[in-house]
Amino acid sequence: MQQEIKCLDDGVEIEYKLTLASTYIGDKDEIINKEKVIEFHELYEFDFEIVEYPMSQNYVMVHFNIYDGEREYQAMYYYTQETYEQMTALEILRDFFGDEVSSTPGYKINSYWDSDRVVQLERTYPFIADKNKLKEYNSIGIWGNNG
Repeated sequence: MQQEIKCLDDGVEIEYKLTLASTYIGDKDEIINKEKVIEFHELYEFDFEIVEYPMSQNYVMVHFNIYDGEREYQAMYYYTQETYEQMTALEILRDFFGDEVSSTPGYKINSYWDSDRVVQLERTYPFIADKNKLKEYNSIGIWGNNG
């Protein structure tokens, strides 16, 4: 487990992370001592909000196919495993493509009509990721539902 420490310095949010061994890691992964942080920013203990979060979480990557006439497209999106397990294929398609996805099945497994095209939940696979891995996915255009 890690703890996230957020403090406000002149209205600008600064994040610091704390491992259980009391080593702080700053925004650029440098090692920072809590007392030095407080001294440098002229803050007090009560200026910090401490939130615990797991270092890694279980996610499910979802691959979609979009059949639009003679053209085929693909898209990807991720969900937390807890969220994914509570949804049906149709609910996932409606979450990603919008509520206009009809309950009329398409011509493939887990596919449904969305206006004049067919959208399909083609495949899924589980993965484990932390905050940095999700940022990496976001940087290449893969977004997701973090819970």
